[in-house]
Amino acid sequence: MFLELRDRDRRDCAALKELLRTVGKKAYFDSLILRGEGLDADDTGIITVARSTNSPPQNFGPVGRDILSGHSISECDFMFGTYYGAILEFWPQNFAKYAFDLLALLNKTYEQGRKSSLHASVGPWDER
Repeated sequence: MFLELRDRDRRDCAALKELLRTVGKKAYFDSLILRGEGLDADDTGIITVARSTNSPPQNFGPVGRDILSGHSISECDFMFGTYYGAILEFWPQNFAKYAFDLLALLNKTYEQGRKSSLHASVGPWDER
């Protein structure tokens, strides 16, 4: 799923929660946001679905923030016997990460939670 986020919708965190309804209908692969209005042209957003077995539900972080802020988290929803939440992050390397993960998925080598390629990783070793 490819999306664009407009500035007028930046406080609409309900959109992240709505995405959780797709979890049970189909196998979910991360969604890619090609553009966030007002963000740097290189910033790409990825929406991942996180699962938690904590009861009572514990959110994965602060909920209800600006979805164009770089890092946003939805409220958890109880579905299929466990709790799910959506996490949205904007980073320049997300497009490459998504592309490598998609290639791994097509090659049947994709593993959830495992990096498909270190070419999409940025760390302190890259800073000079």
